[in-house]
Amino acid sequence: MTRRTLVSILLLVLLLSGSGFLGVLFRPRLRGVLSPMDQMGSSIVPGLQLLDGSTVRVSRAEAKNLEALTVQSSSVPESPQPISALSEGFVKGRISVIMPAYNEARFIRQSILRINDELRRFTDDYEILVVNDGSIDSTQKIVSEVLYGLDGHVKLINHDSNMGKGSAFRTGFKNVTGEYTILTDSDSEIWARDLQDFVDAVRYGAADIAIGSKRHPLSLVQAPADRRFLSLAFNVLARIIAGVKVDDTQAGLKCVRSTVLYRIVPTLSIKRYALDLELLTVASFLGLEIKQLPVSV
Repeated sequence: MTRRTLVSILLLVLLLSGSGFLGVLFRPRLRGVLSPMDQMGSSIVPGLQLLDGSTVRVSRAEAKNLEALTVQSSSVPESPQPISALSEGFVKGRISVIMPAYNEARFIRQSILRINDELRRFTDDYEILVVNDGSIDSTQKIVSEVLYGLDGHVKLINHDSNMGKGSAFRTGFKNVTGEYTILTDSDSEIWARDLQDFVDAVRYGAADIAIGSKRHPLSLVQAPADRRFLSLAFNVLARIIAGVKVDDTQAGLKCVRSTVLYRIVPTLSIKRYALDLELLTVASFLGLEIKQLPVSV
């Protein structure tokens, strides 16, 4: 058994033994503290994270006001949409892309331009939220250069230090304005065969969540045999232990209706790389329909 196999198994064990959603869900409840499932129906949102690492509990109304402070106002232009164009607090039809990035100077420009081109093929109303997760290379500088040439569609959000993919995703979602949210990696490794199919699957009710799957019959995958084996082994364990009934839990491409994510995000606790598995575990627990679509790797 290779070191990578052991790391994958250990990660899954940690997720299910207390550091992830299931650990939080089955942890003994303290008096006066809501469980994740109680929080979803409550007027209290669990823990907005502050820069010093502490959390505060606030009402949903207060949370909306606080969210505006997470990004400098100069980096997020005001929405031209009237209130009548909103759908449950999100702009109807708009697509928001969250792209966490940590030391991705080699790929970030290509990743932004590529997803921008894919979105422009079928919509003019979209935003790409790049969350620079404390990168120490030139990621921030490159994103700053790119955003000025894309008509305000790209927005840069900076973490002062590296907080992990899970934390970067939550920061990005706090600033989402679109009715549909896409989560994608910034390393240009996995791409949708047709990004519009992901949005349409959610828009027209074919699924609550559309995810990319490297094991879809139409996917084009070029990867070493050992990597394919480790990926398959990890996903088999995820299906058995976490009950996630999809063929690929780790492909970094997902599209979700933002109102659905609003139910899921308060229950997430993973700060780093197990975000994808935890998100799908929560979705399965909630009985959400998950549709798998082809990707290119």
